Order: sequence, then structure tokens, then C-alpha cells
Amino acid sequence: MKKSSAITLVTGIVSVVFVSCNNTKKGNGTDLTTLYEIDYSHPDQANTISTIVDSVEFIPLHGSIENPISGIDELQVTDQGIYILDRRRNKLHAYSKDGNQLFTLHSMGHAQQEYLEIACIAVTDSSVFIVDNFGKKINEYGSDNGMFKRSYNAPIVIGAIRPLDNGGFILAELPMEGVNQIENSDGNRLYIADSSFRIKHSIYPYDNHRDKIGMGRFLSDNDSVIIYSSTGYNGFSKISAKDGNFIGNVSVNTARPFNNIEIAEMDKSKARDYVVEKRWQFLTTTPMMAGKYICLSVKDEDTAEPCIYDEKSGKLYFNDNISMHNNMIAPDDAYGNSFYIVYNFGGEFLDGQLDMGFNRPPLVADSIIRNDGAVLLRYRMKID
Repeated sequence: MKKSSAITLVTGIVSVVFVSCNNTKKGNGTDLTTLYEIDYSHPDQANTISTIVDSVEFIPLHGSIENPISGIDELQVTDQGIYILDRRRNKLHAYSKDGNQLFTLHSMGHAQQEYLEIACIAVTDSSVFIVDNFGKKINEYGSDNGMFKRSYNAPIVIGAIRPLDNGGFILAELPMEGVNQIENSDGNRLYIADSSFRIKHSIYPYDNHRDKIGMGRFLSDNDSVIIYSSTGYNGFSKISAKDGNFIGNVSVNTARPFNNIEIAEMDKSKARDYVVEKRWQFLTTTPMMAGKYICLSVKDEDTAEPCIYDEKSGKLYFNDNISMHNNMIAPDDAYGNSFYIVYNFGGEFLDGQLDMGFNRPPLVADSIIRNDGAVLLRYRMKID
């Protein structure tokens, strides 16, 4: 679990509602209680994100020009550093907190210390764990130097993984139509494992066996909370990072909510077309939490612009349509009181944003961006 000293798309298919957010319901020994509701049905977009952003910082990722990052499939910012999964090239890029390159893992192969793919990652104080679903294993490497430590058998096909404070892990199953899961899979969504990845128990059964619509991220975490969601849930769940116990659910109400019943008997392709036709509004990825702020991306027509929910005030904040100053690009991670995104969009894209008032990067960061490298954007949020 990430601890702060200070303050796309996954190809598997995840999604069907796990429990109604309007009731308290017991499932697999867990009380699933609604904590609160976020009303997105008729949002007031007068509140702008720029008013709650304290600063936007550009952290140069040194070495990213020579060793380019082609895709950002997962970002984890921790006390140990910055870890970026590039699934397209099967690489893990690791940087120090100030952007100096620590190591790059690219150990493709069948040997014990190698892997056939990187499905997802987890970072602890001393180790980074790489999930290889093709190889049915989890490899552990040093988080400071990338040195191989040991390998574990993967108990299920894993779509996301996060460490728990008690030394164990929480695993989100990667549901795939037509693919046989590993024998430890029992039809549930989340699995609690010990430090050696032995399954202790599981929670949240699937509806309709397997899900149809993809989600970009299954789990997010920050400080004491892990967040889980799936497309069609119309909300998300808060989980204790201490031991994996559930805290409760948060409902996200939209004007045209996702309806799993209508697509239950459709194949995946037809279900996707139907969702577009119905113009349903729903979370496209699991929300992220930075302090009291929760970043949501809600599918609305053809866009999924980020918005910020303030848990204390109950207000929703949106990007300014006039000026891009302090406007938020959908973040890749949250850590402490900040949201983070890997910015590797190139000089032409940057110029377009600068013309609309976006924050100007310092010279070093600007040069890296224009030479097809990457920088890390830190959105430091205001604190009461």
C-alpha cells in the first residue's frame, strides 16, 4: 500500500454491477453499505478545477528520450519512486522521486527471472511485483535496483494488484470470455492473498458469469484506502488498505445510468454497440483519491472528461472551457494530496495547449517533451 510521507485500457473485460448501491446487503460475509451518493445527473459545471489546484509541477523523467515510454498502462507513485508500466513494449520504467532513472525492466523470456508479459504491477517499500498471466506467475524485483528476488505462482488471472499494510495483497480478477481461469478462481471479483499469494478468501460474485464492457483501471489506492469499481456498477467501493476489509460503497448517479439487465444476453460486440447507441453515462475507469478529492471520469456522449468531487463540501468541479490554466488531464495515479499524469504527448500537442492558456513547463521539461520524451505532471491540490 502506498504511504505518503507528506502530504489504456486493460484488454480484459470487467464490469457488471456487484450490488445495488441503494441498499445495505450482505454478500460473502461482507456488509456492503452505501457511504454517500454523488449526484452527476445534472451537474453544475460552474465550479472549476483550476480553483482547487494549488500548483502544477513538471517533473522531467531523465532518460525518457533515449529510452522512450510508448504507452502508460499503469503508473504508481510511491515513497520509493515513480513506476510506469509500458505494456506495449513489456517494460517497467522506474525513476526516483526527482525523475532520475533508476532502472528499466525488459526481461522477456521463459527463465525464472524473466516474464512473457506484464499484466499489472504492485510496489511495496522494498519490492516491485510484476504479474505475468501468460506465465502464470508473479515475479518480485528490488524496487530500487530492479534485481530479481523470487517468483510466485499466480493464483488467478490478475487484472490489478495492490499490497496491503498487513503484508498481504488484494487481487482483482481479470475476467475474459471464453478463457478458462486458474483453478483457484471461484467466480468472485476480488481475492485477498497472503504475502506468498496464497488465497485466503474472496468477495464480490460476478453477475452473468463474465463482464462485457472494458474498464481502464480496476484498483486505485492512496494512504489508507483502496478503491475498486467496474463498468456498469454506477459507483465504486472503498476498501481498507490495512487488511482488505470493505469500508463501504459510493453511488454515482447519472441522468442515463448503465443498465446491465439490457445487455445481459448480448455478446460483447453487440453490447458495446448498444451502450453507445443508448448514450449511457457511466464511470470509464476506477476513481482516484487525493486527500479529500476524488477524480471521476464519466462517459458522456463521446467524451470522458475528468471531474473532481470534494468529499467534505459535496461539490463537483470541472475543467474550464475558456482557459486551460490549471486544467486537469485525466490522471494516471494519485499519491498524497496530488494527482499525477505521465505527459508524453509531444511538442505539437503542448503548443496547442499553451495557446489555450495551459501551464508552461520549465525549459528542461519543455525540451524533453519536444524531443519525444516524458515528464510527470503533478497536480498539487489545495488543502483546507
